[in-house]
Amino acid sequence: MDRAPKTLNPHKGEKEIVSSLQKNYIDGSMNYSNFYNEINYISPGIHIKYYLSTCLKYIKNGEKWLDVGCGSANELKSMLKHNITVYGMDVVEKSVENAKSNGINCIKNSACEIYPYDDNYFDIVTCTDVLEHLTEIDARKAVKEIYRVLKSNHYALLAPAITKDRTGYFHLTVKSRGWWIKLFEDEGLSFVEIIKPKGILVKKTKSD
Repeated sequence: MDRAPKTLNPHKGEKEIVSSLQKNYIDGSMNYSNFYNEINYISPGIHIKYYLSTCLKYIKNGEKWLDVGCGSANELKSMLKHNITVYGMDVVEKSVENAKSNGINCIKNSACEIYPYDDNYFDIVTCTDVLEHLTEIDARKAVKEIYRVLKSNHYALLAPAITKDRTGYFHLTVKSRGWWIKLFEDEGLSFVEIIKPKGILVKKTKSD
């Protein structure tokens, strides 16, 4: 039976997912761009909706917001009315196209690649339901980049899933909330509080 859900992301079925994984996930290393584009993983970008009101407490009009793994940014676009410059990145070409149509300054870039932004560039960074899609090594790389581009004494809202996904194929790093908090702290981000349903608010307190 095809376990791939039909109502969330319009990705391909289980047979295609498994075939693409066999080509793109080798010896613990994943080619995220090839995999997610091959299976047509076009995320609507809905998970961030739970955290928008919290994020608005930590950003002012005219400031810059980066959402890592923004998908189509169908929820994130609502932040534009607050006179915030919103940036996004995603590996799926169609998602990037959709996000641009939604008014987001979106680029095609993996969460674990070097971000094409200066150090201390953004006033807030979000990353919801993304980090768990990476390997442990790549999740750490992503957090390092989030730390680098976030301004000192500013906040990031990170919300990795801590359970397997419905297909059983997408979440490569399934860890406890405590494990994720330790990873964030190891990379220089200070834990602030848990934001339901699964958000972790952290702060960059050191200056580089």
